[in-house]
Amino acid sequence: MPEPEDRESSVFRHGSEPVESLWSIGLEFAAQGRNLHGAAILKAHQIRAANLAVIAHEPPARHAAIRNWPWIENDPVLQKAQQKEIAIELVSKAQLFRK
Repeated sequence: MPEPEDRESSVFRHGSEPVESLWSIGLEFAAQGRNLHGAAILKAHQIRAANLAVIAHEPPARHAAIRNWPWIENDPVLQKAQQKEIAIELVSKAQLFRK
C-alpha cells in the first residue's frame, strides 16, 4: 500500500539471486527502523500490468518506488478500496516468503 506522505510504496529490486540475498537486503533496511515480516517477489511487468509504475529510487542501492496508486482526495473510502483491489491483485501474483 502507498504511504500517504509520498503516495508511493517502497520496494527493493531483486534479480535472479537466491532468496537469501533478498533477506540480507531486507534486514539491512530493517536495521534503519523498519520491521521485516516477509517478502513478496513480483516481476516489474506484473506491477505495470496493474497500471502502476516502478521507478528506481536510489539510495539505498536497489531501492525503487511503486507509483501511480489511485489517489482520490475527496473520497478517501473509494481511494482505499481501489488501492486494496490493486494490492490484492498483486499479492495473488506474488511469490511470498516469511522467515
